[in-house]
Amino acid sequence: MKIRNKGFTLIELLVVIAIISLLSSVVLASLNSARAKARTTAIKMELSQLAVLANLSYNEYSTYSHLQAGVWVNGGTVLDCSAMFSGIYGERAREICAKIVKDTILHPNTFHSGVFSGPYSTNNNFAFMAILPSGEYACAGSSGGRYVGPSDPGGGSWTGKGCWANP
Repeated sequence: MKIRNKGFTLIELLVVIAIISLLSSVVLASLNSARAKARTTAIKMELSQLAVLANLSYNEYSTYSHLQAGVWVNGGTVLDCSAMFSGIYGERAREICAKIVKDTILHPNTFHSGVFSGPYSTNNNFAFMAILPSGEYACAGSSGGRYVGPSDPGGGSWTGKGCWANP
């Protein structure tokens, strides 16, 4: 009488490992997509929070200049948010700016804060812009305008509602 060992063959084990690997790669891909969407939503909310702080600052000082830098962070004129904002809302604005920079993709122009001079010489307009994980831009401006899309929505650079050329 022959005794048979009960167990799995090498082929059966390899098939099971291959199936588990395939399933885990699908799950990880969907998790990365969910993370990118969560970062996009967080950046949009943080831009809205900065717009609220800018309006609170305007109520205090009758100007937006305390929440102003007019520069790109992370490769632009400044490398972080530490010196970008002043006034009583400056600390909170720097915290929000740092979160935006952390959530964006690696890019030379991560976040822009601008209170306008020149054609907007009264400092009564602002625009905050950030690059999203998708490579598109999100803007929030003093008019209440919000924009998500490419930097050039068709009428020239930064013309989306809430962006630099259309605050």
